[in-house]
Amino acid sequence: MAKKSSKKRPNRSVKKNNKQAKLFSWLDNANKKYKLEKKLPLISVLILISTTVYWTVLGFIIQRNNADQLVNPYLFDSVDVAKNALYPPAHTFLLKWPLFALIRLFHYSQPAYLAITLLVVLITVAGFVYLIYRIEKRPLYFASICLALSSVLLMIPANPYAGGLLPVNMAMIATRNLEYLLFILGLVLLMKANKIKNKYFVYSFLVFGLLFASDRLYLIISASGSIIALAVFSIFRYWRLVTLVSFWLLSTFVAALLSILILYLINSFGLANISGSSAGGPYGLVKTGKDLLLGIFYAFSSLLTNMGANPVFDGTTIKSIPEIFNNRALSAITFPTIVNLAIFGAGLGALWIGFIKPLFKNKRSNASISPAFKLVYLMTSSMVAAIIIFVLTDHYYAVDSRYLALIFFTLFLAITSVLSRQKLAPHKLLLADILITLSIIIGLFASFSVFKSQNTAYDDVSERNIIISKVLKSKPVDTLVGDYWRVIPIKNVAKQKFNVSPYASCTQPRNSLTSKAWYPDLNKHSFAYLLTFDKSLSDFPNCSLNEITKAFGRPNSSIIIAGTLDNPKELLLYFDHGAHKNTVKHTPSQQASTIFPINPDELTGAVCNVPTVMNVVAHQDDDLLFINPDISNDIDNGNCVRTVFVTAGDAGYANYYWLGRQRGSEAAYSKMIGSKQDIWIEKTVKFADKQFVTVAQPKGNQKVALIFIHLPDGNLNGEGFTANKQQSLSKLLENKEQYIGTVDGQSNYNKQDIVELLYRIMQIYQPTELRTQSIVRGNEYPDHGDHNAVGVFASEAFNKFQDQRFEGKVKLPLTYYIGYPIHALPNNLTTEQISKKADIFLTYAKYDGSVCRNFDKCLQHTNYGIYIDRQYKSSNY
Repeated sequence: MAKKSSKKRPNRSVKKNNKQAKLFSWLDNANKKYKLEKKLPLISVLILISTTVYWTVLGFIIQRNNADQLVNPYLFDSVDVAKNALYPPAHTFLLKWPLFALIRLFHYSQPAYLAITLLVVLITVAGFVYLIYRIEKRPLYFASICLALSSVLLMIPANPYAGGLLPVNMAMIATRNLEYLLFILGLVLLMKANKIKNKYFVYSFLVFGLLFASDRLYLIISASGSIIALAVFSIFRYWRLVTLVSFWLLSTFVAALLSILILYLINSFGLANISGSSAGGPYGLVKTGKDLLLGIFYAFSSLLTNMGANPVFDGTTIKSIPEIFNNRALSAITFPTIVNLAIFGAGLGALWIGFIKPLFKNKRSNASISPAFKLVYLMTSSMVAAIIIFVLTDHYYAVDSRYLALIFFTLFLAITSVLSRQKLAPHKLLLADILITLSIIIGLFASFSVFKSQNTAYDDVSERNIIISKVLKSKPVDTLVGDYWRVIPIKNVAKQKFNVSPYASCTQPRNSLTSKAWYPDLNKHSFAYLLTFDKSLSDFPNCSLNEITKAFGRPNSSIIIAGTLDNPKELLLYFDHGAHKNTVKHTPSQQASTIFPINPDELTGAVCNVPTVMNVVAHQDDDLLFINPDISNDIDNGNCVRTVFVTAGDAGYANYYWLGRQRGSEAAYSKMIGSKQDIWIEKTVKFADKQFVTVAQPKGNQKVALIFIHLPDGNLNGEGFTANKQQSLSKLLENKEQYIGTVDGQSNYNKQDIVELLYRIMQIYQPTELRTQSIVRGNEYPDHGDHNAVGVFASEAFNKFQDQRFEGKVKLPLTYYIGYPIHALPNNLTTEQISKKADIFLTYAKYDGSVCRNFDKCLQHTNYGIYIDRQYKSSNY
């Protein structure tokens, strides 16, 4: 047998202890050499301020389109709006009314929102840090707590999950931040009161009264917390605390009466309208054991979230949590989460060691308790009350974790109070500081990663809001009607003066966080209804078409905001002359004809029993400049007129400028038919997959129709515009492009498709005469490339129509109208014709900011396109 080696194995614990001793020695030496004990408090405060600004700015960016954030300053828009404002009694935001008014003073600018958000957050954090400093002034201890605050606050998410527009952290004006500070102040004042007639007792219920009037949740927590504390301290015979808690309960009762009086006076003096259910909130009680267990689970998860220690804070279902956890196991979020979990554990340990455990050991009625410990006891009972309320009511954790934010303030007060009675070696505190600082550094990247994912979730909605604001600028209405969460942000994005009417359901206005002044009589005012099919973006479920048309009538037109015309996600329904409930019953297809695409055979009244003239032009003013007065003469003679606008006339602008031109065309034709009503019914007609056109007709008049194809403006020489990827009809005609897409992104055409589309339009309307634009390019005054291209496409389609319709036996009139080259030709219209033509054109010009706006300027205009005093036509190109 081999002999056992007499050599001793190294003692690993001794080596470990030696390394630990060296580390502690190095930390102690560094503390003495660099005087860290004096420098760390200032450094830690600067880190806390910097990180607070950092996560506040990130949170503000995410919440900048939050309706709750935006709506309150709008309620101070005018005296009329403010007096008619409707606030929910459960959350009036009364405390922050001066801040909202200040934002109004700065015209709702984003810098104003950001500045006020930073102000309220910094005041809250600074006030809490000052309270901690009053409890623990020793430099290293104070510095460690400040660093721990930085680490935790940095990792509390702005939103419960990506796309969930509800706040979790304090980076929003219209959420709880200053309110926590006020609640703690009320408790501190209460502790100074040794009798009811003491001034501090009066101060406490005044503070609580203002807080309860601003947010009823604190009344519920204060009342429940004081009752819980009274029961617990009575059982354990902590008589001094029983007396304090009795004062607390009494102060809460008096403050509740005061809050009722404050709200009553606001209503009585007509400052605003505060009314609604007297219930504490919108959540009902749990009804099953399963709901109770879920409530317990969600409550614990929410506590972790509010301590920045929940790696799966955005798990919307329990089933999704393992997958989320697995995906983040080795991400940047891991280390800060572990550190914050340790802080969370330290807080619970401090509560147990310093506050709960002594209850079982110390039953002396005269036990001395420091003010800091009294405050923690009161905060703990408040926190317990909040947790019980959360568990017993039907809350959804991913959204409602903000209701348990008291855990943050309570645990840090507990840690500070217990530490104030401890004496730890400096090297232990310095080691903790190093780990927490590392957590903060990594947390900066982790929180930014969370910010990016949450902010990206709003890209689609932000883009929609911009589109809607541009549409409303080009095609304005008196009021925008729609879901509260959608229309309020659009008002902010639009930067223009228009009214919004936020709705609580598909057809019912809201009765809170709105103003009665925002709801005009929709029977007498034009409005656009934002119909959202994405349930996640709306506060109410998908609205049926029947509901909308039953409440408001059939819209006269609609514009797609998101999705496709075949599968829309969001539409803007236009009621240009207010609600007009139909007296004539329509089939479901007819009701939807101005909302969803119809087939060509569903167009009614397309064929006339009188001569029908079809004009095919490039832009929305070409018919008025180059073909008139022939069009107005046809209308006067009772002929049918169909005008096809091949391009959108967008001129390369990406801001829906073309919608204004479209409205201008409708207005000009209303002028020609002598209509004062000016109601145009617009329908989208589907000719093929990804081939849609808009057909507009005056209400009750089938003799006039305008057809808009919406291809991009090709620029003067056919070079196209950057906004439309340089596409043009000229390039398509010359085979330099294979396809061309419409400006609304809904349709695509090749060269033959355009000819076929024009041919099918002719088949539908059966024109007896065609007018289009000449392909004469011109030298001194060259024509627009779109004019020439349209002339070619229209000619080819018309020739096909004649051949198919009449088998070549009948030759229908085809007239070409010269464009810009007529600038070199003499005036050839009479004074009466010029006056009439100008009158029609100027009606159009009101909607097109790029043309002349009065008769004299039009006559003096030297740019291409203004020719109200001449007209030249020929029977060939």
